[in-house]
Amino acid sequence: MEDNIGPHMSLDETAPSRGDLFTILSNKEGHGRKGTIAATVRGTKSEELSAVFDRIPLERRLSVREITMDFSDSMCAAATASFPNAQITIDCFHVVQLATSALNEMRMRHKRKAMAEDARKRKKHKQRLRRNREQNEKRQRERKAKGIEKSKCGRKPGRKNEAYAPVRLENGDTEVELLTRCRYFISQSREKWTDSQKKRAAILFEHYPDMLTAYELVNELRSIFKNKNHTKDTAASALEKWFAQAEASGFKALVNAADTIESRQDHVLNYFKERHTNASAESLNSKIKGFRSLLRGVSDLTFFMYRVSRIFG
Repeated sequence: MEDNIGPHMSLDETAPSRGDLFTILSNKEGHGRKGTIAATVRGTKSEELSAVFDRIPLERRLSVREITMDFSDSMCAAATASFPNAQITIDCFHVVQLATSALNEMRMRHKRKAMAEDARKRKKHKQRLRRNREQNEKRQRERKAKGIEKSKCGRKPGRKNEAYAPVRLENGDTEVELLTRCRYFISQSREKWTDSQKKRAAILFEHYPDMLTAYELVNELRSIFKNKNHTKDTAASALEKWFAQAEASGFKALVNAADTIESRQDHVLNYFKERHTNASAESLNSKIKGFRSLLRGVSDLTFFMYRVSRIFG
């Protein structure tokens, strides 16, 4: 499908059946219709990708000026080798997603600690009930041995099946519930929050101030890509400041994310030249999955990919 090669291309992977990965080279100007797919490769290894891409005539490959993709090293290596004139642009949404994943990792670390503490308190509650029950039974046996009738005085023994009541926060959530339900809104900017999410966020950041610091850093990174006045040079300066802030925060997950972004900084900054993203490839991936849903699954993978190539190729 060499005729579908254009100046602006996208690389993305898809899993049409049982996690079996395919890499798809698509033309942005196809807009998810016929003429979009230029090549499909079963696998993600750079050697496999290059072997297929190199079958495209050299003149066509030299005409490609830009290829957008995620942080995949294998895609980058294959694209660099087969399309020497194309600049590699890493999708800005994947950059922010990398930082958001680091924030989510912090959330999960706090959640695991909260779950461990909750399990400890539940175990302690059961031990207390068992100890009270044993003490009451022992006291009754001693009274019976002395011929003393059952007394109504003293502390009333606890119920054998007394339920454990966890500590609840201002909005009715337990700590574990709070850290579970904040998963979605911490990946969004504040203006997208609902009233209940704003209330939950205030409680979350009050109990976990490190989450607030990390969230502000992620928002700072997001604002760099949202700023329409940034050029490649000004964005480079802004990113350098963000790298320093992430390093100073001391949050390991965020520092690792910053190191990954910094290692591919040139490809990340190429976004500010023409502000192209990998959204067209993600849209094509969604259409392929929608087509799979219409077929109620994939029984013959080879034939399915053939049909995909005929529809979108």
